Amino acid sequence: MAIGRPVCVCAIVAACALLPWNPASRAQGKRGMTLVDLLNIPRTADPQITTDGRRIAFTLATTDWPGNRRIPQVWQIQSDGKGLKRLTSLEAGAANARWSPDGSTMAFISRGQIQLMRADGGSPRQLPQHATAVSGIAWHPDGA
Repeated sequence: MAIGRPVCVCAIVAACALLPWNPASRAQGKRGMTLVDLLNIPRTADPQITTDGRRIAFTLATTDWPGNRRIPQVWQIQSDGKGLKRLTSLEAGAANARWSPDGSTMAFISRGQIQLMRADGGSPRQLPQHATAVSGIAWHPDGA
């Protein structure tokens, strides 16, 4: 017998609600992690390494409670862990970042359309509008 999604979600929520309960820690002013705490943790995803291996682009999503959504933005860091830098600050978010073959340009998706920007940051520019939303972008080896 397969367990349906509603049962699994209810079981997870119930487990999360029960785990942090500890009267001794509450008496000391400590508290366990709640579901809200868990949802507030920023999520990283989709790491992309440049062809020279020196930089990594990734998506970091934060929770927008009033908008009832997570907003991803593109960040980059050097492969040695130094130089963390946020590349996008778009209200609609940005994801699916891909380095150009020479590492000088980054393509990403925002509002279902392809945007390009210099790899070191700057203002993105949108490629010509597609009639439908774009997903899963990739660079051609010649940079097209």
